Amino acid sequence: MHPELFEIPIVHLTVKSYGFMMVVGFLAAVAVIRYLSRPFTRDPQHITNAALYALIAGVVGARAFFVVHYFDQFRDEPWHHVFAIWNGGLELIGGVVLAIAAILLYIRYYRLPLRHYLDVLAIGLTAALMFGRIGCFLNGCCYGKPAELPWAVRFPYGSFAYESQVRADPDRGRLEPHLRLPDEYFGYTDEQGDYFPGLKPFKDLTPAQKEQVTGRHW
Repeated sequence: MHPELFEIPIVHLTVKSYGFMMVVGFLAAVAVIRYLSRPFTRDPQHITNAALYALIAGVVGARAFFVVHYFDQFRDEPWHHVFAIWNGGLELIGGVVLAIAAILLYIRYYRLPLRHYLDVLAIGLTAALMFGRIGCFLNGCCYGKPAELPWAVRFPYGSFAYESQVRADPDRGRLEPHLRLPDEYFGYTDEQGDYFPGLKPFKDLTPAQKEQVTGRHW
């Protein structure tokens, strides 16, 4: 899990792994679709235009799906946090659904050959999905059941997977937390003085608590 690739100096902005892989997937899909559509299109600009509309729709859909999926995280937050995608929080499936809808509307509006475009779009979207799923894994928002297998992945404290395991999740058939933490790990006040009942940020843990959740001395 590596949600942040690097930090840009001076401005101190971080480049998110998921967003970066989405861009790579988008560029790969556009390149594949433009190449495969050469036999039946005289204006490859349609491909680029449709792709740009799909990109915008994809970001909106990915954020909307994430907010709906993890609505409990936003219930007690200020409403404008819903739009704070620079803090992370996108889900590939929602982006794909809305992006496909935008492409279909574009094709219908310009009366383009639907079946030809859908054939090449399917191949292009497969390329985008490949990179998008890598981004999901790096972000840590896609995970399965707890496992003790040698190839199992250990997600760090505070990640989506970790948050899931320390709480009951009836939707996943888990009526009790898989990982039980003492009450002192929950509840904190942020810099603005607002109280949150969730897991404390890692930086607010004591050295002993940090060692307990990571196995390392601090």
